[in-house]
Amino acid sequence: MSDSIIKTDVAIVGAGLVGLAAAVAFSKAGYEVVLVDEQADTSPLPKNDAAWDQRIYAISPNNAQWLADLGA
Repeated sequence: MSDSIIKTDVAIVGAGLVGLAAAVAFSKAGYEVVLVDEQADTSPLPKNDAAWDQRIYAISPNNAQWLADLGA
């Protein structure tokens, strides 16, 4: 574990859908963002990954629009 100090405007804990979307939104609004996740895997999913189930999230039309506006 590192004892270094990171100065930032916003710290988000959790790199799931909500944490990632919030990080993008804050960043686009001009804030310096740090995203913290214990098991963050930044590698992209293979296109035909059988483990990925796109049905795991149910979002409202307004949230879908917000995510589209973020470029998600």
